[in-house]
Amino acid sequence: RGLGLIIGIEFISVNFRDDVIKKCFRNGLLLASAGAKTIRMTPPLIVSIDEIDKALEIFENVLKL
Repeated sequence: RGLGLIIGIEFISVNFRDDVIKKCFRNGLLLASAGAKTIRMTPPLIVSIDEIDKALEIFENVLKL
């Protein structure tokens, strides 16, 4: 779900969400928790396409583990 550049991604549990946030942080992607089991992605309005691609690559690699 999302509004503008703010995207919320809901997970199955708080523990899984927290694990994803920690692993993303270790790989250079800062995410925030929101609500019970949701991750919030809040890129700046001046984000470049390359930065978006890099963030999604990190997020995808963390979810594959």
